[in-house]
Amino acid sequence: MDPKYPPAWLDTLDLMVSFSQCFSPALEHISFAFGYFCREAECFPLVLAFGAVAPLLSFSRLTTLDLNWFFTSTIDDDALKIMAQSWPQLEEFRFGVAAEEHVSPCLTFKGFVHLVQLCPHLREIAMPFCASPMDIACEPFSTTIPNEKITEIAVGISPIANPITVACQLHTLLPKLTYVDARQYLGFSLPHQFQYIRNDWERVVDSLELLVAGAQTRTKHAELIASLKDSGLNSEICL
Repeated sequence: MDPKYPPAWLDTLDLMVSFSQCFSPALEHISFAFGYFCREAECFPLVLAFGAVAPLLSFSRLTTLDLNWFFTSTIDDDALKIMAQSWPQLEEFRFGVAAEEHVSPCLTFKGFVHLVQLCPHLREIAMPFCASPMDIACEPFSTTIPNEKITEIAVGISPIANPITVACQLHTLLPKLTYVDARQYLGFSLPHQFQYIRNDWERVVDSLELLVAGAQTRTKHAELIASLKDSGLNSEICL
């Protein structure tokens, strides 16, 4: 049990077990739209430990999973990999962004890559993760096929390091990505590691816009050269 939280995750486990027993394994959409259990005037967060996720792994036909209102910082990269392997048809994945959790997630960029790699049909991702550059020459990054369906992602309150490098690596994974929704509520007293994330994620967005625009320019240029060659003109004159 994670000492950062009260034992409310046990209620979450019971909820997920009951839920999994009530529906067919052919279920395609799961969405929970609530935030907290309340007991004796105290509100406890719904902490989603991997044990509570496990009952949902049998729903192998899932296309939409919305667990956005749960605290998910206890889920690590290995757990997310198992989840992604269990739900290869996922198109929408919303995981802990709405909970406004002020604890650094265990998930890293590696977990994000696992999700993109193992769920090739994704068109929406919302999940907090610690965004630091990773070795792109190694798995899972080196074997991941880029997803061109995703144009924006939500990362909630996610710590980030080296935003320009992160932007370049995100662009490699998601070539059409131009916007990252990173929320930082200035009215809250946030831990130190979250103080500057908004500016850093804005730098990511600025970089992504430039990278996508550059890629589009190169594509148009290549198409023009190919057209000139097909028409029999000397393309070198136009360079």
